[in-house]
Amino acid sequence: MTFRKRGLGRGLEALLADDSAKEKIHQSQAVQSEENQPSKDMVQEEVQAIEEVDDQAAMVVALFKNIQKENRMLLEEAEALRKLIEEFEAIVRASMDECNGDEVTNREN
Repeated sequence: MTFRKRGLGRGLEALLADDSAKEKIHQSQAVQSEENQPSKDMVQEEVQAIEEVDDQAAMVVALFKNIQKENRMLLEEAEALRKLIEEFEAIVRASMDECNGDEVTNREN
């Protein structure tokens, strides 16, 4: 003959049984979440890949800056040459005007 538990004793067993079931569910979820977690090696490989991408991006940025610097230097050089040409043309024009003025003066005499 089994005694049927009544009252508080039965409720404690029910609560404890629920706790053990909840604990088993929690443990199985923890195991599943650990399986879904990337390993340390995987995380380290991802970090290295990101660092490599960052290094490559830094090299690309440095390359663009160097190209811009070269272009700026070329533009400055071209501007300086343009000014020299304009100055040379002004000197030649002044010399030609001077020569033409001398010819006109010589003709008048």
